[in-house]
Amino acid sequence: MARLPASPGVGHARLRLPHRRTAFLQRIYVLFFISLATRRIEYVACSSNPDGGWVTQQARNLLMQLDDEQTFRFLIHDRDTKFSHAFDEVFRTEGIKVIRTPVQAPNANAYAERWVRTLRAECLDRILIVGRRHLEHVLRVYRRHYNEHRPHRALQLLPPSGRDPTPPNAMLTHVAATSSADSSTNTKPPEFANLRAGAPSGSRASCRAPKLAVPSNSMG
Repeated sequence: MARLPASPGVGHARLRLPHRRTAFLQRIYVLFFISLATRRIEYVACSSNPDGGWVTQQARNLLMQLDDEQTFRFLIHDRDTKFSHAFDEVFRTEGIKVIRTPVQAPNANAYAERWVRTLRAECLDRILIVGRRHLEHVLRVYRRHYNEHRPHRALQLLPPSGRDPTPPNAMLTHVAATSSADSSTNTKPPEFANLRAGAPSGSRASCRAPKLAVPSNSMG
């Protein structure tokens, strides 16, 4: 499940209910709400037996968690029978319009589908889940990483939280061969001559290696 909040001109929310098998072949379903405007994962819950009542309660929990921060006007979800009339009413009472995707049209819920793929590739496919509590802990840690640290191309390589995870006073370290400053055999490229120990104030250090000029073989 997935959810998307409203921003100027884009007020949508999406839902999806993927599942995960544990080491003991138990199937656990994951309910999540993702914000379309910010790509932020707003809420995650999991259950081995998700019925209409459980899903409806998670909807109430989401609205209680958002409280005054709730800014979306539309909720988009597929036609899973677990998304009952009572589930939709929880959002309608808050003035949120519920939109159901067409039958067998996963591309209509593409942002949620993409997050499921990312979650599996970066996290779940690398961990052997032993139970529901273990999965809840893994999802909680990954959600924090995804919202606060993972860069997104659509957000100019910023995380969904909108804050640059790079420390503001990060220093750019340069590794060079030890040489004497007054030695005539100093072969340090001239590009290093003007480098300071730290990046200038207000600038962002790049992780890309600088292109250095190759000194000629002729010696003056």
